[in-house]
Amino acid sequence: MKMRRGLLCGFIVLLFLCSVNAVAQNYSAGFQWNGSQLQFNPGAFAGSSDTNWYSAFFNTSEDTVYFIDSNGDEWTISGATISAVVDAIGSGGSSPSPSPSPSPSPSPDSIDWSSIYLGRELSSSTNSNREVMGLVGEGREATYNIPGWQYKGGSCCKGSCCSQGTWVRSDGYTLSESAYERMQKEEAEAERAKEEQAAPYNAPVEIGTWRLHFGLSSSYDEYRYKSLRRLTGLDAYGRLWSTTARVHAIKERLVLSTSLSYEEYWGSGLMDRADYSSLSLEFVPQYYLLRQDVEFIDLAAFLSIGGEHTWFDDSRLEDDQLDFWHYGAGLGAGRTFWFGDFWFTYLYQCHNNADGDDGVTGDGELGTHRLGLTYTTLLTKQIPFQASIYYNHYSQLPKELDSDDFEGAVRVGWQSENWSLLLGYRQLFDSSDIRNWGVDCKFTYLW
Repeated sequence: MKMRRGLLCGFIVLLFLCSVNAVAQNYSAGFQWNGSQLQFNPGAFAGSSDTNWYSAFFNTSEDTVYFIDSNGDEWTISGATISAVVDAIGSGGSSPSPSPSPSPSPSPDSIDWSSIYLGRELSSSTNSNREVMGLVGEGREATYNIPGWQYKGGSCCKGSCCSQGTWVRSDGYTLSESAYERMQKEEAEAERAKEEQAAPYNAPVEIGTWRLHFGLSSSYDEYRYKSLRRLTGLDAYGRLWSTTARVHAIKERLVLSTSLSYEEYWGSGLMDRADYSSLSLEFVPQYYLLRQDVEFIDLAAFLSIGGEHTWFDDSRLEDDQLDFWHYGAGLGAGRTFWFGDFWFTYLYQCHNNADGDDGVTGDGELGTHRLGLTYTTLLTKQIPFQASIYYNHYSQLPKELDSDDFEGAVRVGWQSENWSLLLGYRQLFDSSDIRNWGVDCKFTYLW
């Protein structure tokens, strides 16, 4: 009996030693130092099909090790402790340290401040693109021209007993389906008769006076910079508050729009010393090549030019002030139907670092493309609803950064004959570099 117990205990000890040796070999194969960065290989560590090497980091507060995958998501490595990894591969360098200790994550004092300038350059281009898109199309007054008809279908049946559908206008006025069709035909015939009776030559008329639209808006945004976490191993967050004043001068088919914006930014984590204030100016002249009231569709061509100056609160930065300027062009097209208005916009902008720095692309210039589609309808005569979707593409970004993302926004408000108010929410999605959401309030007065 004693011999059996002895053999059993010996077998358990041998099994334990073999398993420890296997785990140690597993750590050695699954982790490595590339000279300055800890890396993790899921395939070698756990026998999975993923054989790529990913950046890994120590969480000293929880004694765990995690890695960041190709999508920028964080994953804790099950069972991996800091001491086990260091015992297996050392604390860095070409050979293990005789008395290894965990390698701490980099501190903010050791971070290259270029990461802060990178974040500022990208956010500057994004905010400028948003503002230019917001200025374009102001002269259309689409929400004031939506008829507001809504169809309410009749009962589904056969024979003369079927009830007819009705068309209901936003002010409560109703028409039967047949009466509404007659009204549409009469309006179309009257328009054709008017065109046929028009003289072949129209004497020039005096150009009317300028109309002015004034606007004021305020917004709040929150950011999480996943790309900086991926590159440095540190969390980076930011909050942005912005106030913008706008003026639109409208005369026939010409619209001159300008805006002045003031921003305050507060960072935390890696961006703790990136607090700044900025002032930016945008000028966007627009000309309507086609107008819906004459050519049945709105088509506008526009140019944009602007600049921005940034003051960083931390004077220890290599550059405590930055200047950007940008220029671009685009097209806007839209049409108002009885059920709502559609407005499509394309913008190309080139953003330049006026201080002569190479910037994120290496040549000081960042080209951006932005496509947007906005749908506006009237829930009631005075309550407009708006939904927008945008696609953004950044040219010549390094392969470590995501060049494409999408942005969605919804807004609801109140309007009268000469003023409107919109409250909105927007969010950036499908981006592996940044997470962003924000709220805004936009007021416009027609003079």
